[in-house]
Amino acid sequence: MIKQLKERKLKRTLTELYPQMQRFAMRLCNDHHDAEDLVQQAYSRALERLNQFQEGTRLDSWMYRIVQNLYFNQRNAQAVVARKRPYLVIENEQPDSSEQLEVRKSLERVLETMASMPESFRLVLLLISIEGLSYKEVSVALDLPIGTVTSRLARARKIIVEQCGDASALNEKKRG
Repeated sequence: MIKQLKERKLKRTLTELYPQMQRFAMRLCNDHHDAEDLVQQAYSRALERLNQFQEGTRLDSWMYRIVQNLYFNQRNAQAVVARKRPYLVIENEQPDSSEQLEVRKSLERVLETMASMPESFRLVLLLISIEGLSYKEVSVALDLPIGTVTSRLARARKIIVEQCGDASALNEKKRG
């Protein structure tokens, strides 16, 4: 009886995490349909292996790990994943002013830079700067020492500043 209650609670929490996992998968895959497939596979795997979830572990970290592992497995099987779309969809069709146009161009430069940076840096940057996870949460989700998380984030940010010329573009993306 207690096991069934815990299982129901885990399934309910998994349902609440679905939008987060979709966003993460979209940023990994750069394609809406591939991201949907990835999340579906991750949830299928999680439900099949719910008995392997260890109490006291963060469920979101466990799910990030499943999504990430499935993505890497698929990528390795396909050898090369084509970059089809940027990480974020920029919703404004036409900016109203030259200031908005400049912000949009800055955002597009940041997204292109993110798409071209090494995956290890991009994952850390996505989880911290876009998903809002703490360094410790990223450390757990990616199974990395916290020092590695810190250095990869610093390197990712340095790449953006070097290639885009302005760190404020990253902050604009975060607000947008």
